[in-house]
Amino acid sequence: MLKIDELVLRIPGLREGDCTDMANDIVKRIADGLPHDLGNHKIPELKIRMEQRHAKSPGQMADNIATQIINQIKLATL
Repeated sequence: MLKIDELVLRIPGLREGDCTDMANDIVKRIADGLPHDLGNHKIPELKIRMEQRHAKSPGQMADNIATQIINQIKLATL
């Protein structure tokens, strides 16, 4: 079971409502991108950084963020 207690996004230039929509999109992408047999693990904190200029659209930004989070989770649960 995947449980994310908190997802904090700091994206200059996006309104709060847009960040909420993006956070929901990111969580969906993470849930779809992780293996179902991941097991039970607790990862206290993950931090990622990316430069906004690498994303051409909010959807691409959400995909980039989700991909980085998925990779971090996979590394933390090896």
